[in-house]
Amino acid sequence: RNTDLSPDDKGSDVRGSQWGVNISLQGDRKLGNKWRVNGIASFTTGTDSYWTRGRLTRKLHSGYAVGAETIFHGNDDYAVWQAGAVMIDIKLAVETSLGLKVGARKNDGEDIGAYLGVELAKDF
Repeated sequence: RNTDLSPDDKGSDVRGSQWGVNISLQGDRKLGNKWRVNGIASFTTGTDSYWTRGRLTRKLHSGYAVGAETIFHGNDDYAVWQAGAVMIDIKLAVETSLGLKVGARKNDGEDIGAYLGVELAKDF
């Protein structure tokens, strides 16, 4: 990883090039016919950074799933939380789907802002 900071922070441990190992754990569980919960937790050595996400979604008659997500990520230099709504499983092709998300994002020391996201998923 090579990280440029703006504004530059010469004392930051994540500034410049680092090598590390990424350790991730993912889980997904159906709760009945329509509900689903899943999560991801990831830690990267070298930058001591983490990224986690939890989702709860409900399948609609259209085939889409809608729900809520929470995300936490950071390291020694920053910490962010995000919370929002998701719509996933929007079929683009037989094994390809689109996901959309929108919500609030809070970085330590800053005002609450918004985030938008687009996800592309391919089954294999």
